[in-house]
Amino acid sequence: MMKIKPKLIIMAGNIGTGKSTLTKKYVEQGYVVASKDMLRYTIGNGKYEDIIWGTDLSMVYNFMKLKVNIVVDGCAITKDIRESYIRYGQLFNYEIIAVELPKLSK
Repeated sequence: MMKIKPKLIIMAGNIGTGKSTLTKKYVEQGYVVASKDMLRYTIGNGKYEDIIWGTDLSMVYNFMKLKVNIVVDGCAITKDIRESYIRYGQLFNYEIIAVELPKLSK
């Protein structure tokens, strides 16, 4: 019997492109959300960025140990930033999907 890989969805896009709206749809399907924005609102906006980044990656790592589906909701996620999530996904044998939302029209 073939085992289904857990999924890691990495959302990328500017503010207002619909990342969080789409993320809510994944939550309805049982995905766990990792979001630096949520951590900022909880911990302190811009005050503890190093801790926020470390906490976000730690959350993803620990949820991957549980083999749950994860969606990373983040603004301005560059290729370099995505690489950390991708490395974890590869380590834990996740199906990795990057969703890049289009830029807003001017």
